[in-house]
Amino acid sequence: MHKIFHFLLLFLPICGFSQTEATLLYHWSDNSLTPNPWLDLRYNEVWGFARDGHEYGVIGTTDGMRIFDVTNPSAVPAPVVVIAPATGGAIIHRDMKDWNGYLYAVCDEGSTSTLQIVDCHQLPAAAPVVYNSNEFVVTAHNVFIDTSQNRLYLLGAGSSTKVLDISNPTAPVLLAQYPTAGFSLPYVHDAYIHNHIGIMNCGSDGLWVVDFSDPVNPTILGTMTSYPGQGYNHSGWMSADGRHYILCDETHGSPVKMVDFADFTDMQVVSSMNPGSFAAQIPHNALVRENLLFVSYYYDGLQVFDISDPAQPVRVAYYDTYTGPNEAGFAGSWGVNPNLPSGNVLLSDLNTGFWVFSAIAQPADYQLRTNHPFLMVCEGEEAKLRMSVGADFTQSAMLPVVIAPDGALVDMPATAAPGTSFEAKISGLAVGHHTLEWSINDGTHTGRALVHVFVKPAPTTPQLVLPADGAVNQPFSPVVKWNAIPGVSTYTVEVSTSGGADFDANIFFTKNYTNTSVFLSNAGLQPQTTYYWRVKVKSTCGDTYSNIFHFTTKSLVSTFEVAGSKVKLFPNPVTDRVTIDFETPVAPDSRLELRALNGQLLRSQALATGKNEVVLSLTDLAAGQYLLQVYTNGATGQTILIKQ
Repeated sequence: MHKIFHFLLLFLPICGFSQTEATLLYHWSDNSLTPNPWLDLRYNEVWGFARDGHEYGVIGTTDGMRIFDVTNPSAVPAPVVVIAPATGGAIIHRDMKDWNGYLYAVCDEGSTSTLQIVDCHQLPAAAPVVYNSNEFVVTAHNVFIDTSQNRLYLLGAGSSTKVLDISNPTAPVLLAQYPTAGFSLPYVHDAYIHNHIGIMNCGSDGLWVVDFSDPVNPTILGTMTSYPGQGYNHSGWMSADGRHYILCDETHGSPVKMVDFADFTDMQVVSSMNPGSFAAQIPHNALVRENLLFVSYYYDGLQVFDISDPAQPVRVAYYDTYTGPNEAGFAGSWGVNPNLPSGNVLLSDLNTGFWVFSAIAQPADYQLRTNHPFLMVCEGEEAKLRMSVGADFTQSAMLPVVIAPDGALVDMPATAAPGTSFEAKISGLAVGHHTLEWSINDGTHTGRALVHVFVKPAPTTPQLVLPADGAVNQPFSPVVKWNAIPGVSTYTVEVSTSGGADFDANIFFTKNYTNTSVFLSNAGLQPQTTYYWRVKVKSTCGDTYSNIFHFTTKSLVSTFEVAGSKVKLFPNPVTDRVTIDFETPVAPDSRLELRALNGQLLRSQALATGKNEVVLSLTDLAAGQYLLQVYTNGATGQTILIKQ
């Protein structure tokens, strides 16, 4: 559900109709839960996962989340675990996804809401919350995990989308947040993301396809902002063959749509479907299992469609979980999950709770499926994917065919039998985006699959500019400069006391910069010393290093003149005390000042008239370089003072 509601009445008839009712296995509700006063709801999202031979269902409620052991749905007790994040009647939206034995959950209401990470390894006995923080987000509408990349996307996080690295599953790290000054991604309500390619449901801004390979510099691959039956672009899921995206517009009368995904720059709706119940019917969420599309359809409950033929989807099963009247409002089925190993279907209803249905029989399988609708490889690498052949093709050995770009080399078996899978290897693709189409045919039926391959370039080698290689008499905080690399936002400068093979072993300074010309401050460079430096560029295709340049710092002048008289400092560098010796006695109204290199005044001290020596204590100063200035007889002299 979105918070700005659109009432567009549009009715497109379903392509086919069936009266098969799904088989109910289990139902749970609890009227003692706090109801939401606006919609009179107690329940929201549902999710399912398997672990250690058990199947689990999770439902969000106004008073937290409940986890059920649904391994044997006919004997499900009360929830095995209750998890209580922000609770109360103000709660409407929760969302949760699992990965690597952990459940990640958010809530879209409540000032005390957080991102929660639940450890599911101890189920069914316990599921402790191991992370509960608003470090990255207070409220978010949805969460999606790109399991191929260990990245978690917080969607509708206020007005932002945020990307977290969950390689360490209980210690997320923020990688990026949008929109930015350079990337104006609109509000994202929900998304489907795999291998860095995000299909972003952007509400009234339509459907966006974004490459998040470089999270700091994402790339828009295409948008669909005008299409038949358009409403509030709410959510969707990818078909098993990678050819279509199933889109739900959460608008009364707007049907569920099959979107052709062959060309991101020209996405097209090829068919639509709905229950055919009443003009203001409204879908919410959809998930795909093999050739079946499962939709939680608000007032129409569970709706299941055969999408074997994307041009003519057919309804094959349903179950109405909401017994109230059909209205142009928001009540009934909210979430659905058909992806348990058993095939049993989980469903949540805003008003009636948690439901478990028996697996829906799959239609005859004449499909060619891929586990990699989006492949991301680096220049020169071989792309690998696996194709699965439907079990109901009639020939024992068929010829797989692929349409690939010129120059591509495809290595795959000469034949493939029904019910088997095969690996394909692709090489020779140029840098860029390529669409490959596979097909297989038994003389009667044809299965097709689509794979988008993104070949990323290796980062260009940075070229050092300043100081010139071998430069001498360089400042202790020199300006270093290198050329900009397209597509790179962060550069790492490394400084070492050795060149060649010993460079890495003697690096003493490393720092990340976004500019390509920087003031190398706080490196602690010493006088009359040779240093070696380089720039490192990191990308999804590995690290690239510049050549190593070297420079030598200038000698430190510890003797200087002021008003025709010499002034001498010793020692320099200094540890705690420095002596300043004046060739002639100090004149009246003389003073010295100690400044940071940026000009900040740190100390000002009058000099005693007639003295030839002053001792300064520097124990209160941090190690670094400072500017010592002497003012006498209307003149000024200065030198650099180094505190070790």
